[in-house]
Amino acid sequence: MIQTRGFIKRPRAFYTSLVQTHLAVKKTNLIIQSMIITKKNPFTKEEIQKLRDLFDTYIKIVIDIENEICSAGCDRHFKSEKILLDADSLQENIWGGGIDLETKIIDFNSFINIRPNDNNTSNEIQNGKIRGKYEKLTKYFFREMYERHTT
Repeated sequence: MIQTRGFIKRPRAFYTSLVQTHLAVKKTNLIIQSMIITKKNPFTKEEIQKLRDLFDTYIKIVIDIENEICSAGCDRHFKSEKILLDADSLQENIWGGGIDLETKIIDFNSFINIRPNDNNTSNEIQNGKIRGKYEKLTKYFFREMYERHTT
């Protein structure tokens, strides 16, 4: 590297590598975005496997608790939120969180949950009734994980 007037002049190969990395990330993002699955029925074992591609042991989930629609597999909750809003879900019924696939622990944490007008001032779902419904629906959509299989 050569320093000129307070700036570092980097070799051309550095910038070529940087551009290639950026393009690889862009391609990956396109693939990841296509992993969002939105549906009213429980996810199959194969779908859960596809959904875990992004974070391996964790899946981000957004649920319309009134219409019982789940959108999962997003890298940011707002992407699944938009899918549900575009499908005529009401904002007040859309809540976000996730599920740890190894421990089966459901969390209720998402920035889309911060809605002071709906009496939710935290990224956690604060209303016990809404939280309970979200948990029940998450177990329904991911029942493949909670059912005991006998062979």
